[in-house]
Amino acid sequence: MSTFEELLQWPAGSADRMRAKLATGEVAWVVISGKMCSGKELVAGNLILPGTKEFISYGNILRENLDFVLDEVVPLYQNGESLAEQARVVKRILDYNDVNSLSLVLKLISLLRSGEEFTPWSRSNAMRDILQHMGSDYLPDANYLPNLAAARAKILIENGCSIVAPGSRFLQDVEIPRSVGAFTVRLDVTRETQLRRLKARDGLEPSEELMKALEHPGETELDDYPHDIRVNNDYEETPEGPVLLMAEVQKKVDEFLAGRMK
Repeated sequence: MSTFEELLQWPAGSADRMRAKLATGEVAWVVISGKMCSGKELVAGNLILPGTKEFISYGNILRENLDFVLDEVVPLYQNGESLAEQARVVKRILDYNDVNSLSLVLKLISLLRSGEEFTPWSRSNAMRDILQHMGSDYLPDANYLPNLAAARAKILIENGCSIVAPGSRFLQDVEIPRSVGAFTVRLDVTRETQLRRLKARDGLEPSEELMKALEHPGETELDDYPHDIRVNNDYEETPEGPVLLMAEVQKKVDEFLAGRMK
């Protein structure tokens, strides 16, 4: 597993300074993981941390990247440009190999031909499938997203900001930040709760396609990881549910940070 120094080839001492700053409790870096509908964005948005809180979300990095792709690929498709040309654009923007660049183009064309209105922030099965591929097997290497996140984190921490990072899904997503003092919060949720929330939030009924998405490695790889904090979020979808969840998470985070500073 790469450390920050190996990942970014930083000058000697850069990561040590980050570790020292995080160890003081002056700032914090919280990496949040969990399955679909486990409450990651809710917790990230409401968690209270020392100083100014900034967000680093792998999901948002993927969506922003896809937005750049759509800005260039959609006009090419509409103008009848070849698949090869569209794939070259994807390769230039995202540094994917030829096969994955073409695969992404074909998925986007399928969406465009469906007539369905969509953006990278849509919650359809088709968009979820695209983002899952972009966050796993399409990546140039396993450290692609941690690399981008690490560069942002270094600047933020040096400027005295705390970081909350929701949507971490793979081992390197948590191990690399932890190598400089980040800690992890895992939000657990049962399949029954997931399906109930997916239907209420996105209108999705159980299907083979949905069940496949729920078993994607990005949903399961961190199930048994030794997270610093674990919280079960099977709270009912009532006004009290989010309040109870946040109270439990905040209490455990405060206790963890207090213990670190002893």
